Amino acid sequence: MTAIAPPAPDPIATEAIIAAIGLDPLIRHTLRTVTQAQMERAQGIAAEIDRKLYRFINREEREAVAELPPFDFDEVTAALDAEVLPGHKEKLMEAFGAMDEGLAVSVKVDGLREHLKLMIPRRVHEALSGPEHVPPALSELYRFRRLWNIARDPLSILDDLNEYALSRDQVQAVADLYPTIFGLFWPAVQAALVRKKTASPSWQISRQKELLLRIFAQQEDEKSLVLGRVMQELYAQEAAAAQPKPPSKPKKVTGSSNEATAAQRIDQI
Repeated sequence: MTAIAPPAPDPIATEAIIAAIGLDPLIRHTLRTVTQAQMERAQGIAAEIDRKLYRFINREEREAVAELPPFDFDEVTAALDAEVLPGHKEKLMEAFGAMDEGLAVSVKVDGLREHLKLMIPRRVHEALSGPEHVPPALSELYRFRRLWNIARDPLSILDDLNEYALSRDQVQAVADLYPTIFGLFWPAVQAALVRKKTASPSWQISRQKELLLRIFAQQEDEKSLVLGRVMQELYAQEAAAAQPKPPSKPKKVTGSSNEATAAQRIDQI
């Protein structure tokens, strides 16, 4: 009689429980047991995405920017570089109380670890006495810190969205590290927009929010990219207009230059 293999763990469930627990204790091998609250949060990942997206759509002002979690580059690097000692995987499976689920999480965490290790900004200076490790540039450090924050809590990107502080490298980090969670983003955006439009038929999304949502779900097309550049130019023009200027004679604008200002081009998009 042929043995029936158990069903493979659901990738979204594996990513969801890692997101609910947080990568820190899994990387540092400090997890002792998975709590009921963590299991419930994992099961409600899709609902959490829906709720925070709808809050973003409904809010009038951006959410106050929260302080970033503590970050020690040397400590994080050491934790990622540390050898996985014998027995750690077994302890992880014991924490879950289910071998299949624990093993799936262990395999996923190993993959996350290897990806993050490749992304650590390492600099080596060839001194007379031999190679010396030197601190990374600040831009590299900040970029890795954003990556680490996403790795340890992928749903923190929803807080960045509500703070209007979203960056494309954060979105790409979710897509690379937690692809099944990222796969929920665009359907959730569409559902939230339909829900809002159904509740308020006259409602129109602002261009800033639309651009942020397109970045969030990696749905930027040529038109939205043009819009983003034009908006940046508009802000620069507004800032320049606020500066005192000597009086000057107005210049006559002709031909295609009638659509030369950022504000006018926004109206044409």
